[in-house]
Amino acid sequence: METITMPSGSEVESAAFHPAVHGVAACPTAHAPGIRGRVEHLEEQGMARVRGWKRSLATRGSMLKIDANERVATMQRSMGTKPMFWAGIAAGAGFGVGLVGRILHVRRTRPMPELIVIDATC
Repeated sequence: METITMPSGSEVESAAFHPAVHGVAACPTAHAPGIRGRVEHLEEQGMARVRGWKRSLATRGSMLKIDANERVATMQRSMGTKPMFWAGIAAGAGFGVGLVGRILHVRRTRPMPELIVIDATC
């Protein structure tokens, strides 16, 4: 087991804490020193993340297309085997849209008061 002794004085005060960044490689030593090197390193990190996002979106996009095609095929089979079910859904949706339109029409044509006075006493 290794024994670690804490330095006393200014050594501890001058130490810097650098938290670990997950999913990003450590900063290579090939960059230029100073701010320019840090900027280059941040640019490389950003581009690496963009490449990762593009890769994951490409795989997700193809999976979504496959899933959508399967759902459409399932729904088409269901429409062929259960036409009354889908007719009921269409009728219910039509009734709902008509009811909402009627409510909105009545609200629009009803005269609204121009001035409302609220008087409250305790």
